[in-house]
Amino acid sequence: MSNLNQIQATATFITNLYDRALAGIPVLDGREGNRDIDKECGHPDIIQMHDYLRMYRRGDVAKRVVHLEPDECWKDYPSIYETEEERETPFEKAVDTVIVRSKLYSYLHRLDRVSGIGRFGVLFIGLDDGEDFDTPAPGYDVAGPSETPGTAKILYYRIFGEQSAEILYSESDRSNPRYGMPTYYTLQFEEPSNGMSSSLVSQKVHWSRIIHVADNLIESELYGAPRMEDVYNRLLDLRKVAGGSGEMFWKGGFPGLSFEVDPKHGEFDAEAREELREDVKAYAQGLQRYITMVGVTVKSLAPQISDPTSCTNNLLMLIAIAKGVPQQSFKGSQQGQLDSPQDTITWRERIALRKERHVSPNIIRVTIDRMIQMGVLPTPTAQLDQPLPYMIRWEPMAALNEIERAQVAKDLTEALARYATAGAEALVPLGEWLGKFCGFTAQQVKAVENAESSRKSLVFEQLDGMTGSAGGNVPSSTPKVPKAGQKRDPSKTPSNQVQKAKK
Repeated sequence: MSNLNQIQATATFITNLYDRALAGIPVLDGREGNRDIDKECGHPDIIQMHDYLRMYRRGDVAKRVVHLEPDECWKDYPSIYETEEERETPFEKAVDTVIVRSKLYSYLHRLDRVSGIGRFGVLFIGLDDGEDFDTPAPGYDVAGPSETPGTAKILYYRIFGEQSAEILYSESDRSNPRYGMPTYYTLQFEEPSNGMSSSLVSQKVHWSRIIHVADNLIESELYGAPRMEDVYNRLLDLRKVAGGSGEMFWKGGFPGLSFEVDPKHGEFDAEAREELREDVKAYAQGLQRYITMVGVTVKSLAPQISDPTSCTNNLLMLIAIAKGVPQQSFKGSQQGQLDSPQDTITWRERIALRKERHVSPNIIRVTIDRMIQMGVLPTPTAQLDQPLPYMIRWEPMAALNEIERAQVAKDLTEALARYATAGAEALVPLGEWLGKFCGFTAQQVKAVENAESSRKSLVFEQLDGMTGSAGGNVPSSTPKVPKAGQKRDPSKTPSNQVQKAKK
């Protein structure tokens, strides 16, 4: 190793230690600033990569936190096109062929998932060039991309998380466009061996053969914030509640027994204790449902069991708030429980924004550009009316699905029926009510007001002519109240009153 590489490796090691030291400073609160709540609650000061990995593999909700955004983004695959015309160009046909045959989008979806477990993830592209992995890929040299693309074909892909990929060296030349970016990685390849087992083999790999993806970037261009980092304490609390409630119900299902010895029957010696132990063992572990005791009173201890639902829901709510996800969307669809339409629209707008700001430029376009330079894909023809040689188009996401639209229509219909039958139009005109209370746009309000009146509903037609008692909430006539000084005509007494019998 050269002196420059040694200095670079030492600087990286010191930087990592400094970052971990800063991360380990506790947050103190209290009146005197000396109370460490994280320590009291058992929350770690420093979260290592193996902590994230273990939580991801064994934590059910933790996996949901990591997978939620990638799974929502990759529900539908985008299309890559060179021109708006109907014809397919050679570039578009080649892209479609690579995507289908190499299952590219499936691997990019996995890469998007893995990059959120730790601080980054990488995609290794296996080529047919026959060169060692530590040499530049076809179309690249030590300085960067060559003037002309290479000629290569894809053999396979491999996905590596931070636990299996290490940045070995970084570009130190400040005049290089890749200043500060990795030049070499160390990847832990899984090599098959005899039988069902496998072993890990370290390989030095040049950056041109790797697609580096980091999510939730803040200051660094290489290391993002793990998706579990901001909710890690809540995930630990959720494990405590879930594990503690399971243990509580397990022990509460078989309540404890208290054995009280009557001193009148003499001392309870070791032999009697052993016999009692055997009887209790046969009762607890076998099918025997009775215990014979002489001079011993058996009492059942009342179990202490409480419902953990409220605590669990509170923790899930805090996790959903921290991740900016509607609660029911985070938990998954449940019958009869849907997010509000506005929450659903906001969440889907956020997913659409993530596609345009992260998935398209940082994952898909970087991969396609790398394949063009390698020669896996032909060079697209630049269009004068397009800022980029090719475009990535996602299908627009529906604001609401069919079930959600039906629910909105049902609620709006019920609100409109109450507005009409309650006579609220005398206080709030229809246009004002639709615009301010129902959220209609000015164009929609105008369309409703200008629409031709349709004939009455069959229900209201059947109610015509009925009295209040027969017609429910829509009476056709009501008894008139006599004016002051006017005598009531006995012959016009309402039908729901009984006249006094004449003597």
